[in-house]
Amino acid sequence: MAGNHLLGQIAALVGPPLIAQVERVECKAGQVLHEPDDVMSYVYFPIDCLVSLLHVMESGDFAETALVGNDGVVGVALVMGGESMPLRAHVHIGGSLCRLRSQVLRQCLADVPALQQVFLRYAQTLLTQMGQVAACNRHHSLDQQFSRRLLMSLDRLPREDLRMTHESVAQMLGVRRESVTLAANKLQKAGAIRYSRGLIQVLDRDGLEDLTCECYAVVGRELRRLSRQPVASGTVGAFVGSRTDATATATHAADDPEAEVFAHAADSARDRRRGSDRRQLPAERRREGIAISFPDRRLAPSRRKPNPQS
Repeated sequence: MAGNHLLGQIAALVGPPLIAQVERVECKAGQVLHEPDDVMSYVYFPIDCLVSLLHVMESGDFAETALVGNDGVVGVALVMGGESMPLRAHVHIGGSLCRLRSQVLRQCLADVPALQQVFLRYAQTLLTQMGQVAACNRHHSLDQQFSRRLLMSLDRLPREDLRMTHESVAQMLGVRRESVTLAANKLQKAGAIRYSRGLIQVLDRDGLEDLTCECYAVVGRELRRLSRQPVASGTVGAFVGSRTDATATATHAADDPEAEVFAHAADSARDRRRGSDRRQLPAERRREGIAISFPDRRLAPSRRKPNPQS
């Protein structure tokens, strides 16, 4: 499906049965796709809109924890075994998105096991983004946070202008609107952007990247790394499902040569566990002739010292 990179990968794996079930709809800025802890009936693939995932406080205040555009999906919790997330999915920039019924997605996951690998890789990029945004909000200046937010928005939209107000950006970052206006003035004076009411145009992307922090590069690098990895055909690697023992991993690697990398990864992880902390299983200790004893601290009657008070 043109327009959303993740949906394109999924359609290539599933084919016409999935494409026939996808519905394209329009959404407006400010629209809520789901509230915290809602059971999601649909998953959404943005095309030319931006969806903010928000943590909502009891007071009603909120802050953005991740941004989803044409790189991903809203509703990844369905693939990870949950029915909901404690987040609000809020449309920040309106536009088009594709939606798919949750039960259709579940059936596709059952029919095409490799599909789960695609979703889990995207979930990893989303977790990376969440962690990096939290660190950025704690350690970097508002100018850097604002620059990062603009660049991340551009990467997830098919255009170079951003229809957003200072008020909406301030709400996403959890700061005052006046602070965002000051940051925007600095970027405009530097020649990086031009803004008017409700519209921000990026004039010098390289200059904007120089003004942002390293968080933008970290998130982008992880997204590119995982999106370029080939998807193994057939059953997914050892990190999916309940069987992660060496026998299951070796069997899977023999059935699917492309998945041999997962077998090596499992072996490496097992070797690190054995080598880093020097712990070994009791059976291995017995084979090496190492005796382990736990002496009883209670002394036999013949070895007890007499009580001087008796």
